[in-house]
Amino acid sequence: MNRTRTPWVVFAQHRPFFGTTIVRLLPEYGIMRRQLEPLLVRHRVDLVLFGHIHQYQRTCAMVDLECNASGPVYSVVGTAGATTQVPWASHPKWLVQRSDLFGITKMVANASHMHVRWFLDVNGSIGDEYYIEK
Repeated sequence: MNRTRTPWVVFAQHRPFFGTTIVRLLPEYGIMRRQLEPLLVRHRVDLVLFGHIHQYQRTCAMVDLECNASGPVYSVVGTAGATTQVPWASHPKWLVQRSDLFGITKMVANASHMHVRWFLDVNGSIGDEYYIEK
């Protein structure tokens, strides 16, 4: 991939393989992580977006459950639709932010920075904000 023409790579899939709810204990999530994470790191994916869980969660950039700048940031952005909430599990060291509130994610990027904001549905304020830099 020509990173001059395509400086950012965002990967999305429905079911998360990282998260901090009790759902992460299901064996298929570990299988997905072991299969997909090496591909995401090898292809230098910058941001991974997941749905399915109707809560917001964001990790540090990480590889193999450790904060590491060579890996992508993972974010569960399933914060619309159903009002069902899954109980939270522990708060791992790689978790940066999580919320039960509904919202929407907006990304704006140039050649050197991606600005990511998660807006709360209830009042339009920013519930989370971060930059990914090249």
